Amino acid sequence: MKLVISPKSERPIYEQVYNQIATGILSGELAPDSTLPSIRGIAAELGISVITVKSAYDALEKDGYIYTRAGKGCFVSPETPSSLMDRRLVEGEKALSAAVDYCRALGLGANEIARLTDKLLNNRRAP
Repeated sequence: MKLVISPKSERPIYEQVYNQIATGILSGELAPDSTLPSIRGIAAELGISVITVKSAYDALEKDGYIYTRAGKGCFVSPETPSSLMDRRLVEGEKALSAAVDYCRALGLGANEIARLTDKLLNNRRAP
């Protein structure tokens, strides 16, 4: 898997690394239990800080995409991509549910919440 980083992106570099590896895992491009490139190797290849790559790997491990074996390296989780996606959907639903509850507490109706959500999804600022 070839990682490509855009320094001009609005997304932080560690997030770009995270997203590309997570996408590779979810798509099946990176097979379960396969070895990931070393943190130092990715940092050198991309010309970025080891700490930046470590942050991405730590987040991937926390989210269940990868696991680490001391002295051996980092590996793709044996979980299937669909079970990882299911877990992400559950977490996303929890977060959105909390946001909807908050909006309702502010007195916003369903149409207003839907309009705000649409604007956020389309990267436009809500009024």
